[in-house]
Amino acid sequence: MGQVYAARHDVYGTSVALKVLHASLHADPGWRARFNEEGLVGTQLKHPHILSARELVAHEGRIALVLDLVSGGQTLEKVISREFADGLTTLQAMKVFLAIVQGVEYLHGKSIVHGDLKPENVLLQGELRSPDIWTVRVTDFGTIGLIAHPVLIDGRAAVVATPRYASPEHLLGVDHIEPRSDVYALGLILHYLLTGKHASSARTVQDAVPVVSQPLNVTNLVDQPELVLELFRRATAVRPDDRYPNCRELALGVRAVLDAMGAPLELEDLQADLATEVDEGRQQRAESQAAELTPDAPSDEAPSTAQGEESDTANTEPPQPTEERFPPFTAAPTAPPAPEPAPATPPAPTFAAATTPPTPGWVWGAVAVGVVGVVALVWFSL
Repeated sequence: MGQVYAARHDVYGTSVALKVLHASLHADPGWRARFNEEGLVGTQLKHPHILSARELVAHEGRIALVLDLVSGGQTLEKVISREFADGLTTLQAMKVFLAIVQGVEYLHGKSIVHGDLKPENVLLQGELRSPDIWTVRVTDFGTIGLIAHPVLIDGRAAVVATPRYASPEHLLGVDHIEPRSDVYALGLILHYLLTGKHASSARTVQDAVPVVSQPLNVTNLVDQPELVLELFRRATAVRPDDRYPNCRELALGVRAVLDAMGAPLELEDLQADLATEVDEGRQQRAESQAAELTPDAPSDEAPSTAQGEESDTANTEPPQPTEERFPPFTAAPTAPPAPEPAPATPPAPTFAAATTPPTPGWVWGAVAVGVVGVVALVWFSL
C-alpha cells in the first residue's frame, strides 16, 4: 500500500520512518480511506513489541504516516534467511516467538486483528547474529484498513493475503478473519523460526487452499520436543475452534515450553505483560465511565435524525473513516490530585506567668531594721 523512507522530523529533529501511500493509489478515495484507517489505529498503539506510529501528515495532496524508526532494523525474514538458514535453536526461537505473541496479544486486547502476520512484518533490532539480545517489533497494519473498507469484487470482499501465511478462513476473504486467524499465522512464524523454512510454499490463493485444508506437514520439526510439536499443531489447526482461543493462551503454551527447558522469565517478558495489562485496565475503566455517562437511548416512537441519516448514507461508496470507528485510547480518568495540605501551624508558645517564691522571714526582719536605721539617722541629723 505504501513505500517507507527514512526521514528527519523538522519539529523534533529526530530520525523517523515515513510511510507514503503509493502515488498510483492517491487518486482513489477508497485506498486513501484505508491508509487513513491504518494511521488512526497506528497512532494509538504503545507497546514494546509493536512499531508505533506518531502521526498522519499531508503534503502537496499526498498523505503519509510518520513511524518510529528502528535503527539498523532488519526484517525477521531477511535475518533468518541470511544468518540462520537452518533456523534458531529451540530456546532462542521460543524466546523470540514469545515476544511476537505478546505484541499480537496487545493488539487483540484493543480489538485489532493484524491480518498479515509473516516474517517480513517483524522487525529486529540489535546485534543480528545474537538472537538472545534481539528487540522484536510487529509492524505493518495495512490489513486493518482493508478490514474496515474491503476491496469488493462482484459484491464480495476480495481475498487480500500473503498465501503462504494465510489461515483457511482468510482465504475466504478479509471479512472472515478473526483473532484466531492471527494465531494460525503465528504458528507458521514459529515453524520459520525453528527451521528457517516456510511451512507452506504457496504463491497464490489457489495454491494455498489445498495446503491449509489439512493439518500441516511437521517433517521439518521431528527433532523438536513433543511440547513444541503440540504447540505448532494446535496453533495451526484447520478449524479455528481447535486452535488456541487467544494469544494469551498461546503465550502460556510458549512459557510452558520455556519452563520445561529451564529458561528463566526475562524482565522484557514482564514489561510486555505489564504494558498489556495496564492498557487493558485503562480501557476497562474508560469504558465503564463512558457507560455511566451514556444517555438513555431514544424511544422507538421518536427516531433520531442521526439514525435516519445513517440509513440514507449506508450504501455510499467508499465509506470515509472517522475517528469514531477507532476512538483514541485515552488514559483512564483519574481523580484530580488532592491539594497539598497546608503546613501545620505550630501552636503559639504559652508563656506561663512567673511565680515568685515565698520570701523568708529573716529577709523581712532585715528590711525592717534597715528602715528604722535610716529614720534614726535622719532624725539625729536634724
